[in-house]
Amino acid sequence: MLSSYQVAQTNSELINQKETTVITLPYGSFDVGSNKEGTITIQMMPDAYKQMVAEQNDKEVKYIVLFASKIMPGLEIKFNLQDKVFETGIPSFKSVPIDLLNIGNVHTLAFAYRLGDKQSIYIDGNLIGERPFLTLQSNALSGFVVKSGEADTLYGPVPSMISYSEKQLTLDEIRQIR
Repeated sequence: MLSSYQVAQTNSELINQKETTVITLPYGSFDVGSNKEGTITIQMMPDAYKQMVAEQNDKEVKYIVLFASKIMPGLEIKFNLQDKVFETGIPSFKSVPIDLLNIGNVHTLAFAYRLGDKQSIYIDGNLIGERPFLTLQSNALSGFVVKSGEADTLYGPVPSMISYSEKQLTLDEIRQIR
């Protein structure tokens, strides 16, 4: 049996718990042109993202979703605010930690992929994550799937510019993007 102190502490923790949310930046009908090879580039504006997070003062923002493909289900480019990493790819992988909300100015994010080769993520021409790209199958789920209670917060107009190339750009080509 719980003591009155334990009950009060548990109630206090429940009251202080924030609802979680995911900020999704909508890009209308933008998508990749091929599920075999390509490069997505996003001109990111971290100061605008920081403001979006601040506006959610009553909620805990878990992710900022920068891109989600309909052509390649499971392919997203999102930033995990708790771990300070980008999560992207099929299957999903994590970048090295980046303090995105505190780097200011405009930065170029590039995700390049080629089926049978690799998938890589870059920020301002610097490689921050990579893994083999051997299948179009995202992480398989087995057993029960439990839907989380996270809300989705949509923003517009989008404080980013996004583009797509039909080929996997080289490091030199990615470094020339501005």
